[in-house]
Amino acid sequence: MTAAQALNDLIRVGADGRPIVSLYAVVPVDPKDEKGVRSRVNGLLDELDPLTEDESLDREARLSLREDIVRLRRAVLEEHWKPPGMAVFASSARDLFEEVPLSEEPGDRVLVDATPWVRPIATALDKDYRACAVTLDRGRAVFWEYQDDQLAQIEEVDDPVLRNADYTGGRFGGRENATHHKVQELAKKHFRRVADRLEHLFFPELDHEAQYQTVVEGVPVPAGRRFDVLVVAEHGDEVSGFVDELPDRVREKLAGTFTDPSLDDRGALKAQVDTVLDRWEHDRERREVEHVLEIEAMGGWGVTGLHKCLWAASSKGIETLLLRESDQAPGVVCDVCGWLGERGDICPVSGDRLRQAPDIVDQLLQSVLRDSGEVRTVEEGSLPEGRSPAAHLRFPLPPEPTPA
Repeated sequence: MTAAQALNDLIRVGADGRPIVSLYAVVPVDPKDEKGVRSRVNGLLDELDPLTEDESLDREARLSLREDIVRLRRAVLEEHWKPPGMAVFASSARDLFEEVPLSEEPGDRVLVDATPWVRPIATALDKDYRACAVTLDRGRAVFWEYQDDQLAQIEEVDDPVLRNADYTGGRFGGRENATHHKVQELAKKHFRRVADRLEHLFFPELDHEAQYQTVVEGVPVPAGRRFDVLVVAEHGDEVSGFVDELPDRVREKLAGTFTDPSLDDRGALKAQVDTVLDRWEHDRERREVEHVLEIEAMGGWGVTGLHKCLWAASSKGIETLLLRESDQAPGVVCDVCGWLGERGDICPVSGDRLRQAPDIVDQLLQSVLRDSGEVRTVEEGSLPEGRSPAAHLRFPLPPEPTPA
């Protein structure tokens, strides 16, 4: 099961009073460091031992935690966890045990709550996009897949070019214009063919006239896998005008371009692609933050700060949630109507008793994802102090209810 599939399942695991252990661990690449993983995980699990004797928990919860701790200690001994990180969710009382490999190091941490703690998975997935890089000149294009910090060649497209693009007609000349026209005509055909292939890669669900099979380093890729973002690498000024040939929906996926790609050095090419993607991520984040701050100041569909975001999520009004990794606070949840708050005993909407949550920001994130919203993790310092999390809304929020 992929991390995305696991996240989709885990956010739908409701609270029923029985505890769930959420464990995250960094897994080193070097097998020699496996002993360190066992030591760190066992240290985290030692922190849970007092809960197994906590009389404020009922007997079923205490027994469940004891069994979960034993099973997690056994799991780390089996040495099948894959780098760079793993997330494990366990609750013997609920017959739950899920191991999820992660594409980024999550940090070593453990948390017990009535629902799975999924923030580290959501944070990793926010950066886990599948990029397509294209290096091209007038007659040749090479397609690359970039995901999980790995750059792999997909395929090539070769088209005819004039052997002598500077041909003038021999001794007496006069062929410059015809030669130039032929060069441009062949280049445009090549660009359109490359653009058509890109449209198929980014939108495989469409009914394309031409059918392709994607192969990554000799291994066929299952049909239906799509790319999320595009990087174009051009050889000098030979391919000016290629971006203009892209269909609008593909151009919207363009993160940026660069010139003179390092085709003979994959590491150098990867570094060039990284530079474009890093700049794209930073610019996207800056635009999203500025947009929310601006529309909130105008009284529009934007809110900032934990209190307002909790009410927006309770109203199912968040389109995009922006938060920092450091955002964390205790809070309360109504498991009947979904209301989220910072404190209280009785839900002001349904009148039911509230459940204490050790990380209300995680409950906020899960609520947004269940309502088909998006969650973005922004850099520390991107949002002014006291105004994180922030959210772009779907509609104006109704008045908040009076606390019970």
